[in-house]
Amino acid sequence: MFLFLCALSISAGVLAAGTNVVPPCLATRGAAAVQGRTFRPWQDTTGLSLVYGSEPKSLPTGCAPFEIARPKPHAGAAVDAADFGVSEAIDDNNAALQRAVDHCRRTGAAKLVLRKGTYRFFGPRSVVFDSLTDFTFDAQGATLVFRRPSKWRTDELIWQASFHPEDANFFIRDCSRCLFTNYNMDWDWESDPLATVARVVAVNPDDADDANSSVEFELVDYMRHPFYPNPMPFQTITPLAETRDAFALDPGNTAYPGCFYYSLCEGGFGRAMSWLAPNRIRFWPMRPPIGPGARTRASDTASFEKAKADSRQGRRAVTRFKKGCLYRIAHYYPGKSGIYMEGNRDLTLENANVWSCRGMAHVIDGPQHHTHLHHVHVVPNPGSGRTMTATADSCHVANSLGYLKLEDFRVALNQDDFSNIHDRTSAGCRRDARTIEITHPRGNLYFGAKAGDLIEARNPDFSPANYVARVVAVAGERLTLDRDVPDAMREGSILFNRSRGSDHVWWKDCVMDGFWGRATMMCSNLTFENCVFRRGISSPLKIQAAFHPARWAEGMGATNHLYRGCTFENNQMHWVPPFGNVVAEIFVGSNVRTPDYRADLSKKPWNGAVDGILFRKCRFVNSRGALAHLYSGRNLCFVDNEIVLAEATDRWYLPYRGSIFVDYAEGLYFSGNRVTGDAVPAGVYFSRP
Repeated sequence: MFLFLCALSISAGVLAAGTNVVPPCLATRGAAAVQGRTFRPWQDTTGLSLVYGSEPKSLPTGCAPFEIARPKPHAGAAVDAADFGVSEAIDDNNAALQRAVDHCRRTGAAKLVLRKGTYRFFGPRSVVFDSLTDFTFDAQGATLVFRRPSKWRTDELIWQASFHPEDANFFIRDCSRCLFTNYNMDWDWESDPLATVARVVAVNPDDADDANSSVEFELVDYMRHPFYPNPMPFQTITPLAETRDAFALDPGNTAYPGCFYYSLCEGGFGRAMSWLAPNRIRFWPMRPPIGPGARTRASDTASFEKAKADSRQGRRAVTRFKKGCLYRIAHYYPGKSGIYMEGNRDLTLENANVWSCRGMAHVIDGPQHHTHLHHVHVVPNPGSGRTMTATADSCHVANSLGYLKLEDFRVALNQDDFSNIHDRTSAGCRRDARTIEITHPRGNLYFGAKAGDLIEARNPDFSPANYVARVVAVAGERLTLDRDVPDAMREGSILFNRSRGSDHVWWKDCVMDGFWGRATMMCSNLTFENCVFRRGISSPLKIQAAFHPARWAEGMGATNHLYRGCTFENNQMHWVPPFGNVVAEIFVGSNVRTPDYRADLSKKPWNGAVDGILFRKCRFVNSRGALAHLYSGRNLCFVDNEIVLAEATDRWYLPYRGSIFVDYAEGLYFSGNRVTGDAVPAGVYFSRP
């Protein structure tokens, strides 16, 4: 194992202040995470901040400033959507609004306006804004309420990138210098709620028949639930704070608290339930769904069969729920989208609210560049009491040409990542002199390689293989290239499409408060400036390159990131850590797994994937675990940050809170970091050689 500790340039007094012994308070709880590590404090005994490592010649600078062009003024008309039949009086405005949009494209209109009001869009497909230039859609404060039925899609391997823009509320494609502004986007909760607040009124383990173990819920907002008497979908269940504006620490007796997953495919019902009353249900976590239309995947059926061999699973599945506690039952997860954007140039979404939507609130895909989300909030309608906004990611970039700016972007009570910015990767093997075959289960449907694209091959551990070629032809899963394919690729390689690059990203003055998931940043030249991460259910940031040969294949690495003036406050970190026992607010490194998901191929200081990450003048308040787990990478810097530690008030405050863990990393620089508050030992835990 390559360890960099011996290469650190350590300031005077550090060795005297540091210790190679685990601090006494970690002798029991937290000992597994710190075992075999060298501890160095943030400050010496006089309160002076200590320095570890040498300052690099140039610190990471993040994203350089750039502008997004607005619509150019021109003589085109301002069109009133009401003239094409858009009305508050009808249930399906899809066709009427589509007529108005198509008219704007044909005539070169400058603007399409809605009159302020509430409009229902209960049609089966998107409203498509296609090939518009110097165009403004101004809803003038109108609320657009959507609803469409689920489609039974069992493939959960590719749902993250959606692939179904025709299901989105709005599909914006191939537009240039366009502005979408002053709208509220919502879902029809009256007949099809996205989630339900439920209180556990009984927990019923069954020792005689483990699969018969059940939980009873009261649906607290209803006398008669809209789904009654039909089956209710169960996709996830998450502990909810009594205030209902954030998630709660899991009251169950689990090693790592968090969310309960039951179905991650569109149209899935998850598990069995029955109605005890119009607002009361019984739920069986270990039984397949029953009733008209209740569907389940083959993999779920296999799980039920496997559970029969483990008599403890049913009891564990129900005793995680605690009587009297509040939970959010999510009825949907993937599928649909709020706004799907593909191939646009200079597109601005401004002064908009996504109060709720099925699937992802915003998706960017294809050769899109220069996108601005300005004062866009994915938050509940004020006063509604709702506990779900987007049932999946709030901002998802599947692949693009970059230059994304988010200013005053806000997220609360979403599901899955609050943002995931990456480019699709894949895996392939040499088949003949100039042909590789994609072997990843997602296939080229996901990867999207086409003639003319520039493909880079990487070794299975993400390290450079020094091979780049252009695609000449595509036939199914086989790519013909313009250069001979090395023999080494017979064993398989990770593939990047270098014709894409979701790079140059700027987050400014954004607030994520009471969010679900995390921001997964797998791009280069990125800045987070004056952003707030508060009361998240998990660790707020994953800065990584991630690949699994049978499941996810996302991102070409992360380089030149600057996190400046940001606040991380009271994040709950519910998730099982990516590696080992370290629970941290921030994960930095490669996450490259073998097919069985057990072995890690990224145990090296640097494989070319993560390089140049700087946290500067940030504030970490009441961290429950480590500030960061620097698993791998190089040029990782933590400078002039404030760490505020409150007294532990529950068992989820870990004794190593306020510290950083370092494993396979090099070129570190820690300087000027200071601690206030609780006297828990805080500093850096280095892996020993």
